[in-house]
Amino acid sequence: MKDNKVTNLKSLISKVAEVNEISKTDSEIIVRSVITILLEEFQKGNSVKLGNFGTFKVYTTKKRNSRNPSAGIPIVVDPKRVVKFIPTGSTKETVKES
Repeated sequence: MKDNKVTNLKSLISKVAEVNEISKTDSEIIVRSVITILLEEFQKGNSVKLGNFGTFKVYTTKKRNSRNPSAGIPIVVDPKRVVKFIPTGSTKETVKES
């Protein structure tokens, strides 16, 4: 199995620049624009489907009862919106094969 390395924003920008043979400045503009667009869609509650990759869906969790682990007292956890990623079959296969 390969090392579990994390690709950060800087390395993603570099890789996009290299693959597309563009400057890192142009690549950064593109990558940051995509991130901004995704976040704007999530704020609206919209899902984003990227063909042959997967879908980012915005869900609202339900109000639930829990327990404060430090004090042991019951607490209520309010609903919140979260983003979940659902990979396509081809993405699952690519990850499985690695």
